[in-house]
Amino acid sequence: MADIKQAIATAQQHTRRGQYGEAERIYRQILQVDPYHRETLELLGRLLHHQGRYPDALSIYQQGLMIEPGNARLHECQGLALKELKRFDEAIQAFERAIASDPSYGNVRLNLGNTFRALGQLDQAIAAYDGAIRENPKYAEAYSNLGSVLRAAKRYDEAIACFEKSIECKPDHASTYINMGNALMEMNQFARAEAAYRQALSLDESSRHALRGIGNALQAQRKHLEAIGYLEQALAQSPDNVGILNDLGIAHQDARQDAQSVAYFRKILAMEPNLHEVHNNLGNSLRDLGEREAGLACFQKALELNPNYATPHYNIGNYHRDRGHLDEALASYRRALEIRPDYAEAEFHESFIHLLRGDFQAGWPGYEARWRIKQMRGKEPTLPQPRWDGSALQGKRILLFTEQGFGDA
Repeated sequence: MADIKQAIATAQQHTRRGQYGEAERIYRQILQVDPYHRETLELLGRLLHHQGRYPDALSIYQQGLMIEPGNARLHECQGLALKELKRFDEAIQAFERAIASDPSYGNVRLNLGNTFRALGQLDQAIAAYDGAIRENPKYAEAYSNLGSVLRAAKRYDEAIACFEKSIECKPDHASTYINMGNALMEMNQFARAEAAYRQALSLDESSRHALRGIGNALQAQRKHLEAIGYLEQALAQSPDNVGILNDLGIAHQDARQDAQSVAYFRKILAMEPNLHEVHNNLGNSLRDLGEREAGLACFQKALELNPNYATPHYNIGNYHRDRGHLDEALASYRRALEIRPDYAEAEFHESFIHLLRGDFQAGWPGYEARWRIKQMRGKEPTLPQPRWDGSALQGKRILLFTEQGFGDA
């Protein structure tokens, strides 16, 4: 047994040096001497797992479990390998066997939650993470993962509370600040999101996720040029990252630097030509450069790739509206609204067509959608007096204000 211990120690040294072939050779020599040596079976399985040889690792874990069926660690290792192979239902069963063998063992509830999350089974994931936290009330990673699932469920306040608890347990965990920033972005709390991303960057100065997050938070606050600077830093770390390239294209677009945005969108499409959203974005930039027919072709390509994508229908509606083709414009806006009934821009521009035609009954209700448009959000006046409902004004006064410029008043 002393010889086996020494051989294991030597194999572990090889593993630390990245000499995986030598380590595997030693483990297999040990198993020739003692085929039932559980520690060696576990170490060999984990070595194979580390190399991405998941089917081989599973075979070894199974041999170990035949020797010791109640070994929680081996059940967990089996579950992790099955998860990597996307055999999620079997992975869940393995994790549940690990919990049954030792309810307080290690990270198994966290891994169970991660597997449910991969399946999109959010309620089960939440229950698993809650169980992990009950076993260890200072489990920072469980709080962070629970926060991410609550964010996916749009339970944002609870998600933020979990991220804050995770940070309390582990203040130097940059990824938790990034997760919090992502949730705050979805809550439209852009300044708070920026602060969270900046905290992540202070903990990990090379984090492209933090740099990208800061850029997107600044972009949402209409600080376009500053946003571009951070996004360029993120891109420098991952030059072919489609998401960052698209973010930069949109930031240049919003900064009215359409030639630069076109270059970014075309670079993306050279790598991945079937991204419908990027075709639509390119169409917007070409339109703004005055290349309206080229823009229209991009919108049509986006619809060819995804007929149920509402935005290019809206953009095609604008193309027809600008040419005075009001029937065609209405048809495009209506199609956009069929796909996405809450599409405020499409509803607003549809109403404008009705108003242009003098159909006020059809036009005025949709005109109220302007307050839901991104550029107008938060600008609706809050006054103590009731809004005018169109009733007679005899003996009354009405306040006119400059909602969209002095022409209104």
